[in-house]
Amino acid sequence: MPESYVGNEGTTAAADGMSVLDGTEDRRTGWLAINKTRDYIVSKCAAALTAAKNYTDTKVAAISLTWGSISGKPSTFPPSAHTHTSLDNGGMRFGEASGQWATAQTIYTGANMSVGGHVIVPNATPATSGYAVAYINGDGRLAKNASSERYKKYISAIDPASLGDIWPTLSRYQMRHGDGSWRYGYIAERLAEHPDQEPFVVYTYDTDADGNTTVTDQPDSIDFIALLMAQCAQLHQAVDLLAQRLDALEGR
Repeated sequence: MPESYVGNEGTTAAADGMSVLDGTEDRRTGWLAINKTRDYIVSKCAAALTAAKNYTDTKVAAISLTWGSISGKPSTFPPSAHTHTSLDNGGMRFGEASGQWATAQTIYTGANMSVGGHVIVPNATPATSGYAVAYINGDGRLAKNASSERYKKYISAIDPASLGDIWPTLSRYQMRHGDGSWRYGYIAERLAEHPDQEPFVVYTYDTDADGNTTVTDQPDSIDFIALLMAQCAQLHQAVDLLAQRLDALEGR
């Protein structure tokens, strides 16, 4: 610096590592010092902004708010028309908490739908064409009757009489959780005790955590359609034999 100059300009910059002018430089190269000063401004500001951003990101990421602590949120969230693919939506739950979901449109799924409660269809329409008997499979699947031979093997005709005594005792009973009215029918446990009738018993299934099902020894229902067809075959055979005997007697 000139001997007559007593100021301290540049000392802070020098302490921060910047080069300063001592006043003996060629004024014609002053533009170099000006440009270097601008470089200092940019580099120092950029470093400060980066540090500030890192600090802010860290603090914001650590913020955890409960839904109730957020003020000014709307009380309702009206939906807008949109669609989601099944890959976007991992699952849907109906009848949750105190509310229920309802739709007037068709709900379609290309995968399985598991219902843990009741399936109620009060407005179901009558089956009028191409219908088949519905069954509940042992693993809980709702399925249609499989009468076609393409679903079967070891097919052979049998003599209805060979089925033995397939006429269970008719019982009168009331349902435990019913309206108290009397009903009439067969009891699965009684069929299970009879060797000729046991093949028509439907047993319960157990399902493990992996979805595998195994049959138990607990009677649950009766294959009524198979039983009725077998009984009808025996009746038809008996009636046919009676008709043949009657024809023989009348022919004498």
